[in-house]
Amino acid sequence: MPEKKTIDRVYITVPQEMTRLKGEEYAIIRSDGSRETKTADWNTFQLPSRISVGDNRLSFGTVINKFANTNDDGTVTFPFIASRTVPVKVAKRDENGAPILDENGRHLYEVVEVDPAALKEAIDSYEYLVMHKAFVKRDIEYVDTEGEKRKFNSVTFAPGTKVGDYDLSTAQFSPFSVIRGYRTQEVEVIPLPKDRVVFVNIPVEEDGHLVHKKGTENCIKVMPKELVEAAREQRKAYVAAHKAQTAEPIVEDAPTPELYDHDVEFGPEEHTSPRR
Repeated sequence: MPEKKTIDRVYITVPQEMTRLKGEEYAIIRSDGSRETKTADWNTFQLPSRISVGDNRLSFGTVINKFANTNDDGTVTFPFIASRTVPVKVAKRDENGAPILDENGRHLYEVVEVDPAALKEAIDSYEYLVMHKAFVKRDIEYVDTEGEKRKFNSVTFAPGTKVGDYDLSTAQFSPFSVIRGYRTQEVEVIPLPKDRVVFVNIPVEEDGHLVHKKGTENCIKVMPKELVEAAREQRKAYVAAHKAQTAEPIVEDAPTPELYDHDVEFGPEEHTSPRR
């Protein structure tokens, strides 16, 4: 009997919040506030920003696959044939990196073919922190030392989040990018380079209020994997504590403006992980 040929495959695993699986319904919220519900025709996942393979910039690109396997740990694995390139749909950009739009103001797209092993390596270079949208604030404006207006993102950890001996309840950090939940609008995904420490700002109490002071002397250094595990354990504990109390869907408590003030005076120079 002839030998059965084996096909080498590359397996790419991402958080389920970065995916849309065939048959799932998802909502699109348009710029005018209108909401449209659609059903996914394919298994797809979205790439983080600042990701590249060779000379190809793949920020927020989307990948389609006929097959997908949902795992018990909240991730989804996509198999690819190692000898075939993977088509990635990305927004067209000009020489300055700005997206190119059509006459109606919509993004223009192109398809880039990349090696699956190289794509996996790029994706696996990140840890992915999944947070409820109530704990993430995007595009906070501030004025830099040159007087120019800039923006940064802020993440606040939920009460009960701990890393080692440190209580990160209400602690904050400023990620460079945030992926709006691809599967659901209720969560945000924060990609963090595995080899870069994150500076987490620990609040101090002043006059009965928790205040985030500027300066790295008020920060602790935490590796991304520790943050991901800490947030996951906090979520498990929260669900376990509230499961017996209500039959309603569990949504993490949203921080109140009085206790969790995101609109701080400092910008990412004083409150962030190292630039990348």
